[in-house]
Amino acid sequence: MIRSKPRGSALLASLLALLLLTLLGSLSLKMARLELRMGAYQHQDSRALYLAESGLSLVSYWFQHPGTAPQSFQTHQDAPFTGGRTEPDVVLEAPGGLDQIPPAWRAVWEALSRPGDTLSVRVYAPQFPGAVATVESTARTALGVRKTLGGQWARSDAVSTLRPLPGSWHEIY
Repeated sequence: MIRSKPRGSALLASLLALLLLTLLGSLSLKMARLELRMGAYQHQDSRALYLAESGLSLVSYWFQHPGTAPQSFQTHQDAPFTGGRTEPDVVLEAPGGLDQIPPAWRAVWEALSRPGDTLSVRVYAPQFPGAVATVESTARTALGVRKTLGGQWARSDAVSTLRPLPGSWHEIY
C-alpha cells in the first residue's frame, strides 16, 4: 500500500505566516500613528500651559511694577477690583492687544507663541477672603488646545507688593 504525500501544506503554512506578519505589521503602524498623535497633543498641551502661565506671570509683574501695566489695570491700583468673571475689570487679548504688553514680555510672548496662538488675561474681583484680585489666563494654541489657569492675588505680609495667594494657582479647565 502506497501512501500519498500531503501536497500544498507548505504553501498553506507560508500563507498563514504571511497573514500573521501582515496583521502584526498593520497593528504596529496603527500604534505608531496613535503614539505620534498623542505626542503632538502633549506638545500642544504643554505649549498652552506655558502660554497660560506666562499670562499669570505677566499680571504678577504688573502688580509688582504698576507703571508698566496697561491703563485699564493701573486704575485699579488704589480702587478695588469689582468686576466678575463675565465682566472683568481688565481684559488683555494677545496677539490682538499685544501693544498693551510691556516690551520685555512681548519678547516672551513672541518666543512662546506661534501664529494662531492666543492668550486672554482677565482680572476681576477676588473670590477668597483677604485677596485683592482674581486673575484668569486662557491660552489657545493654533491647533485648538486650550488651557485656563487662575489664581488669587493678595498682599504679602513681608513686602507691600501683591503675590499669588499660596494654593490658589490652579488649572480651571
